[in-house]
Amino acid sequence: MPHKKNDQVGLAKKHIPIEEGLFTLPSPSDKGHLIGGKCNACGKVVFPKRTSCPVCFADLMDEVALSTRGKVHSCTVFRYRRTPPGYEGGTLPYSYGYVALPEGTALLTWYTGFDLKEPLKVNTEVEMVIEPFRIDKDGNEVMTFKFRPV
Repeated sequence: MPHKKNDQVGLAKKHIPIEEGLFTLPSPSDKGHLIGGKCNACGKVVFPKRTSCPVCFADLMDEVALSTRGKVHSCTVFRYRRTPPGYEGGTLPYSYGYVALPEGTALLTWYTGFDLKEPLKVNTEVEMVIEPFRIDKDGNEVMTFKFRPV
């Protein structure tokens, strides 16, 4: 869900990932990427990375940088107006679905950067971006990954 608009955005102490080990934050030399796992036994690529392969159950997983581009496999736009108790996120509508990556894995993600009147079409090329999600209690800007049309 989109991040809550907050006057503190831009004044954050530092950027931190929403969860360690999912992606790298952008740097001057790298725009960031998702962190996956690749099985040394059968070659299966997964996201997020795991300690064992979900296909052959081998404990031979290497960490790999996943492609920053993929194609829309599915997309839904939510316009439901009721928010859960305690939710501090942004307002509706928002969009998410599955992106298929060239490595042969698909992942559930939020979409951004398009007119939410209609869902993205299947096979639309998208790229990963790192965006603010919220400000935590310590004043840090919590970042998450999303995909947007190219």
